[in-house]
Amino acid sequence: MLPYSQRSDLFNQILILEDTSPQTAIECLKNFTVDYRLEECRSFIWSMVETCLTTENSSFPEPEDRADLLLRNNHFQKLFEAVFVLADHWNTQGKV
Repeated sequence: MLPYSQRSDLFNQILILEDTSPQTAIECLKNFTVDYRLEECRSFIWSMVETCLTTENSSFPEPEDRADLLLRNNHFQKLFEAVFVLADHWNTQGKV
């Protein structure tokens, strides 16, 4: 069982951001895109996928589990792309 699923009441809320305001979220996204490039994000998530698929572990024993991991990889890539599109828009428009 995943550690986060044991305490979903705790882990299904904002824990690390200083507050839940949209402004804080926007600043976090903008700062993220300053610290990382999209290529780096793709590389990070692919490294995680590759490790999960090529290392003996109990988290992905079935082909369906591995297929789901690849689908999640695709979703995370879309999420990263969306973050970079929004941050670029906010930075070029000069408004938040």
